[in-house]
Amino acid sequence: MMEAVILANPDFTIPFTLEMDASGVAMRVVLLQNSHPIAYFNKLLCPQLQRASTYIRELHVITSVVRKWCHYLIGNPFIILTDHKSLRELMSQVIQTLEQQVYLSKLLGYNYTIHYKSEANNVVANALSHIILAANH
Repeated sequence: MMEAVILANPDFTIPFTLEMDASGVAMRVVLLQNSHPIAYFNKLLCPQLQRASTYIRELHVITSVVRKWCHYLIGNPFIILTDHKSLRELMSQVIQTLEQQVYLSKLLGYNYTIHYKSEANNVVANALSHIILAANH
């Protein structure tokens, strides 16, 4: 990601992939198809989310970008790549808090699977983190 990225047009016959990361201060997400970017999004987290657990930050990022890119994702299968292992079991976990229930309700009706991708291999989202952090310093 050291050179300008050329975004592709979406092909609704191919599944989408959301490659995401939530650090302590920012969210970074890239919407991909066949490893080619369709769109990207990065944003600083509010102070309340910066203090939240990693699980909640990652869950917030997922629901935020699914809502942002619903016109691509609704009715189409997609894969969510996250570097937070416990989110792989999102749909089979016991809902323990109202906050979890609120986030999960925002994902109802979507056809997705969550896969773990180690932070070291999450190059696209990590590259965006360097851009957003550099822009805010």
